[in-house]
Amino acid sequence: MKKLIALTLLGMPLIAAAGCNLVYGGEQSGDTFEGPTTCSGQVDSVTVNGPLTLSNATVSSITVNGPLDANSSQISSVTVNGKVTLNNSKVNTLTVNGTLESLGSTISSVEANGDLYFTNSTVGNITIDQSPTYGSYKIYLQSGTAVSGNIVFQEGNGMVYQAPGVKLTGTVTGAKVQASSANS
Repeated sequence: MKKLIALTLLGMPLIAAAGCNLVYGGEQSGDTFEGPTTCSGQVDSVTVNGPLTLSNATVSSITVNGPLDANSSQISSVTVNGKVTLNNSKVNTLTVNGTLESLGSTISSVEANGDLYFTNSTVGNITIDQSPTYGSYKIYLQSGTAVSGNIVFQEGNGMVYQAPGVKLTGTVTGAKVQASSANS
């Protein structure tokens, strides 16, 4: 059961639902937030049309049409149309149409259309659905990263850059694997 709480700050109404707050401006209708939003604590299901920041949040299902910045959060299922930045977070299922940067995070499954960067992260299966109009998407496996699942580029023209010490135990399909420096 979600609670709606109306607050007033300097004469401006702030509305909170399901552990989320509009940062400024914007509107909320049920579990849909229109504008910059922050969430912490327990969050069941929410849609954000705008930037979303998660901090120490536990989320069951979230859709973001804009950038997502998650810090020390646990997410069961998330779909993002925009850039994703994960810091020390755990994600079960991630679908991203945009760039992903993962630092010290664990992701069970990634389905993406964009470049992916993993540093000190653990990831299961990675699927790249399609290629950009020009060139190809790239996956950067940087220091301290382990990939236990398979990496699949559906259209067969991907690149995986693997830094020294990266553990890649699954198979790579539809991409070339190239050694890279520890900092690239």
